[in-house]
Amino acid sequence: MRARKRLALSAAAWLLPTMFIRRNLEPVDFVFVCHPRDVVDIGKRFPSVKYFPETLIVRLFDKLWPIPVCPLEFVLANGSRCVGVMIAVPSTAQMLLADRERAKKKFLSAVQLADRMGAKIVCLGGLSGSLTDGGQFILSKGVKCNVTTGHSFTVATLIETIRKACETRHLRLNEARLAVVGACGSIGAACCRWLLREEKINQLILIDLKEEALAKLKGELAGDQGLTLRISTDLNSLQDADIVVVATNNPNLIIQPDHLRSGSIVIDDAQPPNVSPAGLNTKGILLAWGGVR
Repeated sequence: MRARKRLALSAAAWLLPTMFIRRNLEPVDFVFVCHPRDVVDIGKRFPSVKYFPETLIVRLFDKLWPIPVCPLEFVLANGSRCVGVMIAVPSTAQMLLADRERAKKKFLSAVQLADRMGAKIVCLGGLSGSLTDGGQFILSKGVKCNVTTGHSFTVATLIETIRKACETRHLRLNEARLAVVGACGSIGAACCRWLLREEKINQLILIDLKEEALAKLKGELAGDQGLTLRISTDLNSLQDADIVVVATNNPNLIIQPDHLRSGSIVIDDAQPPNVSPAGLNTKGILLAWGGVR
């Protein structure tokens, strides 16, 4: 009953006055903003769409604005309840990246909906953080709720995954040659800083499409003595890496087995994934997923 009431609240939030909603319906503590990775994800939530051509599904869902899709509830250690709603921007990664300005407005609309529902905090999932400048675009529009991207948690889980993968391969992390694809992004850059400061790695390859941003990041990181630091815009540079961390917002399988060194470790944090799994076993490559998958 509570779950249905929360979804009713979510639906009503578009139409009813904010004061009415907050006085007469149970408010939520938090909202998680998400989006489907691809058309397959849309089909998981709305099974009936499988009977329609993919082009029609894309056109239909790209016209929709944020919709509540799932109630959420946690019981805290002190026994109190923490209730929330998941709000989906029903556009795939491809759709969002095709028109970034429109994507910003869609994510802003989702957070404004959360505001009307009385949410104290909004978590930006998927591409919603990176496409809104780490949430800064949303905050600049005067929303009342607190906004978090979860990027710090993603970096922490990435580092933990790297450590476990190294244990599996009996590889000392601080002696490995490590490459970060998408190094200039918020997650990639934070990962580089952590690896240098806490893991004391001394061989790092920064890979990104933006040469100017790469040069700036290299200048920031190059102060560490004994560090061998390279920058590149070419994915073939991954042939020199023992460990590859992938943290881009590209929605395609941009990394193929031929880009990678035999026996290397690859941690793919991108959603949708950037690393093609086909043929990795034949080269002895260990593929793991970063963040939460």
